[in-house]
Amino acid sequence: MKFFHLPATHRSPWPVFVVVFCLAIAAFAILPNYFTGQWAWKNLPKVANIDPLRELSSQGLVVAGWQSTEQRVVDISGHQWSIQAMLPASQPASDLLKSPVILMLRPQSWHTDQPQMDWMDIHLYQNWRADRQRRLQISAPLPESGFPSEGFVPIRVRFFRGWNLKQTYAVVQWYAWSSGGHFHPSVWFWADQLSQLRDRHRMPWVAVSLLIPIEPLGDIELVQSLAESLIQSVQSALMTTLFQAGVQTSHHAASSTTFSMSMDCPISPKAAFCNHSCGDASLDAGEPVVTRTSCL
Repeated sequence: MKFFHLPATHRSPWPVFVVVFCLAIAAFAILPNYFTGQWAWKNLPKVANIDPLRELSSQGLVVAGWQSTEQRVVDISGHQWSIQAMLPASQPASDLLKSPVILMLRPQSWHTDQPQMDWMDIHLYQNWRADRQRRLQISAPLPESGFPSEGFVPIRVRFFRGWNLKQTYAVVQWYAWSSGGHFHPSVWFWADQLSQLRDRHRMPWVAVSLLIPIEPLGDIELVQSLAESLIQSVQSALMTTLFQAGVQTSHHAASSTTFSMSMDCPISPKAAFCNHSCGDASLDAGEPVVTRTSCL
């Protein structure tokens, strides 16, 4: 019987060499860390300006063109939020408002702190019903000093109507950082990763929620231009005071925004800006949420 022998196929050794070469490079990079125990993810860069970020919760933010009339720190789902009421310094803006705008800020509190379910926390705490949801794309100008170049940073925000039995707001929400802002935390995550790879720096952030009072179940389109102006002003203020390269601790915001409050009516988001007489409360703003019993 005759057998037919198939010719042996000739395989190039280059794929094997490439695999071995890649494994050698990986071993060269990994083995020193393996023996020393100093892995890169165990030694992440720290946030350079963590102290000013933490102070923001207790001091509030100075926004150009707006006057803060009340500021308090409130715990919402285990996170410290700065809640301050602001009145416009200019007459055109004040014509649109019958009560102060509420600015809520949650700055990064530690090097490992990351954006979480902040919008859901606020939504549940305020007992809102939300509708008319939209997305706004805004360009905020860079501050004149402290940044390497002139121009604008992109910001994409949530814009919707939040309302309950007491008050209706046009709500704007986003996470702010030095190169822009976005309402979704995943966008900050990739910006932070890029900053670590490129500059070996972390990307500090601040969660921002703006509550603009409108008529009961009113149209948020009527205050959209005001909302866009506020977005630019708040982003600019954060970049000037917190996000500049080599930023140093600033204490000038505390003196103008903190007021004393009688212990008979401890402040909270549910009673901070009630339109009843509560201790030394100075606002007649309408309630962002259902008022606490102590304010009724």
